[in-house]
Amino acid sequence: MPETFNVTCAADEIIMMTSALYGRMRSGRCIKQNYGHMGCEADVMAFADNQCSGRRRCQFDVARLLGVAAPCPADVTSYLDATHRCVKGETAATAVTRSGVVSLAQSNRNSQETEYAHIIM
Repeated sequence: MPETFNVTCAADEIIMMTSALYGRMRSGRCIKQNYGHMGCEADVMAFADNQCSGRRRCQFDVARLLGVAAPCPADVTSYLDATHRCVKGETAATAVTRSGVVSLAQSNRNSQETEYAHIIM
């Protein structure tokens, strides 16, 4: 079964991705011995930001990241390590329908933020 990155914010909040790394940043599942820093990682923030930021809900198969970055050798299992905040605001589509054009930066002003961390392995 493919592993899925899945984020949902409250009805009056939107997602703001804060970091996203794909690779093998540390030992864990699939590696029983600690070999220290594995040294194979890629910054996939642009992909995660494009998929999720500014939306209330976001879901994608982690395997899609192989089309974006393949930082590790084939025999090393990669995982997604991502963080986001749920910030008070509305999606760009909702804001546009009500008031013309608005940027996400304007939607996020005076936000009350909650930060979340996700490690998808």
